[in-house]
Amino acid sequence: MNTVLTKEDARQVLKGRTPLVPVEYETAIRALTECASLDEAKYWDNKADALAAWAKIYHSDEAARKSKALKLHAYRRMGQLAKELRPGGQGGVAGSKPGPLSLLIENGLKHAEAQAARKLASLTEKQFERVTRHPLAPTTVMIRLVDVEPVWRDFVRVVQSLRSFSRNNTPSAVIRAIEAKRYPLAREMVLEVTEWLDELEQRLPKEK
Repeated sequence: MNTVLTKEDARQVLKGRTPLVPVEYETAIRALTECASLDEAKYWDNKADALAAWAKIYHSDEAARKSKALKLHAYRRMGQLAKELRPGGQGGVAGSKPGPLSLLIENGLKHAEAQAARKLASLTEKQFERVTRHPLAPTTVMIRLVDVEPVWRDFVRVVQSLRSFSRNNTPSAVIRAIEAKRYPLAREMVLEVTEWLDELEQRLPKEK
């Protein structure tokens, strides 16, 4: 799952001070929370009207789109600020070399997330505007901007998702969540994926 700087991460940059979040952001979060728990009687006279209204909200992607666009803006600004705070090198390991990438990693971002922030920061305003028209996860945007080959893009996206899942769920946890009647299907999928990955690994050029 993609993450941005937490308050604890930001405090490291601010030397212990609590980061000030724009009131517009706090207001937006509060409004969404209130919307999810609103008193229907204040808005609709009957359940049929309420159902129609909630259906309209369900089918609208506007809130989700704006939320994703805001995350992209946050990544872009982090990349821009990191470049201003630590210009110069391209250090990719925290503390190894001076550079904006290493600064982002030192302050809570994973390597792929830091790369995404740097890539978004390098876009022109017009390029970034095009990205936010149909916003995706920051790391997905980076992959699409850097890699033009669709097969490779899809491979990275799927494998990253699987890798993230495997890091957050042990095999034992998956077994506990599977009903006995689904064991054959689970085994079939695992074997098919394993065989495909084994063949890919064998075909990859060996490192010298």
